[in-house]
Amino acid sequence: MPAILANAKNFLSSSDYPVDMISGSYPSSVTVAGLSNSFPEITHDLGYAPLYYVKWSLTSDFSTSYDETGVGVSSSLQASFTAQTSTTKLYLFINNNSASSRTFYYRVIYFMPPDTNITVAPTQANFDSFVLSTDFNSPKIYLQDRTTTGAATITHSLGYYPQVEVWKVRASDGRIIHHLENDSDAVPLVETVKITTTQLILADPSAYVGSWYYKIYVDEV
Repeated sequence: MPAILANAKNFLSSSDYPVDMISGSYPSSVTVAGLSNSFPEITHDLGYAPLYYVKWSLTSDFSTSYDETGVGVSSSLQASFTAQTSTTKLYLFINNNSASSRTFYYRVIYFMPPDTNITVAPTQANFDSFVLSTDFNSPKIYLQDRTTTGAATITHSLGYYPQVEVWKVRASDGRIIHHLENDSDAVPLVETVKITTTQLILADPSAYVGSWYYKIYVDEV
């Protein structure tokens, strides 16, 4: 029986569509002096350049945590935290704009890109007791792939605004960078992502991007 797309987005989990599978993780911390930067490089030994998510906090219990901070420093936090990956390393870019020394706690989870297919060790032991939990939504992947150019239009025809995640593959060195937000005021123009009810539009007027990885989910924004 074919999947009923209209129903799938209403469920926390659906076996009709795949979900993101964690292929590795890295939790750690770094102390950064006041009004200073830190640029840790961590070897990940995955054998490929992973897609990734980052969560970070200024407290060890992550009682308040943050995503990567995008194109600028957060004025309220007086800090920024971004990342990149390559085939061998995780690169972190941490800015402490506060006058005081601070410890940045972070957790990184890795995902195998859709054009990579190798066997990895189980990762569940590093997390909670459940492989799958319906206490939370599991975003259901509708389309995922890698583009062949820095500008591309992907038609999804869902008829609504779906959740999307996009990573840039930098043309100069192949590093993968999570695209966090569009900087519409940038001069010269920079790479942007636009989602409509029918298309995902990836633009690269500066030739910064060699290709993109994208995930379009069944789940509605």
